[in-house]
Amino acid sequence: MRVFSREKRDSAVAAAAYRAGQNLVDDRLAITHDFRNRSKAVAASFILAPPDAPEKTHNRALLWNAAEAAETRKNSRVARELILALPHELSAAFREALARDMGLWMVERYRVVVDVSIHQPTSGHDPRNHHAHLLFTTREVTKDGFGRKTRILDDKEKGPEEIELVRAVWETLVNDALEREGFPEAKIDRRTLEDQGIDRIPQVHIGPEAKAIEERLKEDEEEESKKEDEDDKDGKGKKGKGGNGDGKQNTPNNAKAGDDGKGHKPDYQKIDQDRSRPDLAKEIKAVNTERAKWPDTPLGKQIRALEVDMSRLDTRLKHYERLEAKTRLSGVVRSAIGKAVKFSKDILAGRIERRRALRLTELEKQIRINRQKERYKRTYREGIHAKLKDMHIRLDILKGTHTDYQNYKKFVDSIDRALAAQPVKPTFERQSRIITNQEHSLKLKLKAALVRENVLERFRPPNPPRLSKATASPIRAVIERSQRQQARGESEQQRQPVPRQEPQKPTTSSLFNTKAAQTRPVPILTHQQVRAKSEKIVSDIRQNIPPKYKAQPYPPKTPKAAKMSGKFNKAGFGAAAKPRNGPKAKPF
Repeated sequence: MRVFSREKRDSAVAAAAYRAGQNLVDDRLAITHDFRNRSKAVAASFILAPPDAPEKTHNRALLWNAAEAAETRKNSRVARELILALPHELSAAFREALARDMGLWMVERYRVVVDVSIHQPTSGHDPRNHHAHLLFTTREVTKDGFGRKTRILDDKEKGPEEIELVRAVWETLVNDALEREGFPEAKIDRRTLEDQGIDRIPQVHIGPEAKAIEERLKEDEEEESKKEDEDDKDGKGKKGKGGNGDGKQNTPNNAKAGDDGKGHKPDYQKIDQDRSRPDLAKEIKAVNTERAKWPDTPLGKQIRALEVDMSRLDTRLKHYERLEAKTRLSGVVRSAIGKAVKFSKDILAGRIERRRALRLTELEKQIRINRQKERYKRTYREGIHAKLKDMHIRLDILKGTHTDYQNYKKFVDSIDRALAAQPVKPTFERQSRIITNQEHSLKLKLKAALVRENVLERFRPPNPPRLSKATASPIRAVIERSQRQQARGESEQQRQPVPRQEPQKPTTSSLFNTKAAQTRPVPILTHQQVRAKSEKIVSDIRQNIPPKYKAQPYPPKTPKAAKMSGKFNKAGFGAAAKPRNGPKAKPF
């Protein structure tokens, strides 16, 4: 939404004359604004006012001169404008009805007068450029004339909400008109491309200032070329610095069209970073064309998806390397695996560099957002030049990653085809062996015998069964017994006599490569012998104890017979002790 203000030297009468293609006179400035030469571009123009508005509001010259007279301040806002892009799919009547519906909604919402002008594209311009200019007053219109100002659109908090409401109403009206006209798939969306998730750069608007600068530069270039041709014909060289003949350089600041009304002349070449606005628009169009070659998914997600696919190829290649180490492969397969490994190493540095570049762009964007939040307590949309730079980086990363992935996939697929053509020959054959119950029991017996062989003599139970020197080891006997049972179960052809070897006193330690403890035989003692030996050891220890540490000897034990006879020692029970046969004590 655009605002016309006297601070910018704007005139509501001039704006209305230009948009309607008419000749209007500004009474305040005594200036005539004649734009009748633009009448071919105006498809329709009409004024919409509230029902109780005076009749003179439908006269364009009276309306806007009255709007200028109602404002007395030197920086007053005299008019507002809403520019609407009309769908080119609709007919002229439907486009006019659509613009009228939007104007009537604004009249009902803000109680203002709306001057609607519908423009159609002219020769040399985009044939789809159908648009409408809704120029409306800044004050409400009542039956008595202009009333209070519509401050809600100027409010810092409620103003953006109202603008968003206007955009939502226009979106609803356009989509409904397209659906009624038979274009249900054609829809408009008021959200930005970023909010919609569309990875594309918006086009820039080439306004009259940029066009004037471009035409001025072209004229200066033509003049310079003519002067050079004339100098070449006369044989005179070019002297001094180049210019346009008036002592000024050919810079955009010299164009009068760039004056903003305050004497400030914006440097569009600096704003566009030493590029003209048409050149910038061409670059954006070229980048968007290149972006359209890829799917609609955001470029960052596509790059990450390709990285995931390349990681899967890395896993497959590692599997083939392990297969090569364990099997006998043909020369074709080995060569394919070697080429794939070499290629994966060659592209590894590029993959790492592209990951860093992608992380850096995301980090820069996050730093910019955090800085804006810290300084201004809000975030601003990214500039067009930053978007161009980011798009170029992401496109380069995506192209490089996609190329590496395609080549990498070709190498790995060639390995798959070579393996499918030539079966794998393993270097060793693993045969699954079924263990019978007989073999399992034999194994348990051997383990038990091994444990018994390693038990020391002093921990064995008393009176173990002794084996003579001529008797073979029990483990050997178990082995021979199992061999005989297995031989009896075989067929007659496989039954062969097993040569009996001379027993060489085999032990468990020799069979299982363990070191048996070499101990001398310990004599077996009886319980009485062990007790006597223990008492002798204890008495020897008591004799070696120093006298000061010795305890008093225990009192002699009273014989059992003495205990039963009732004869007690007076020293043990005191002097008051009396024999049992004495006189009885008197009762209390």
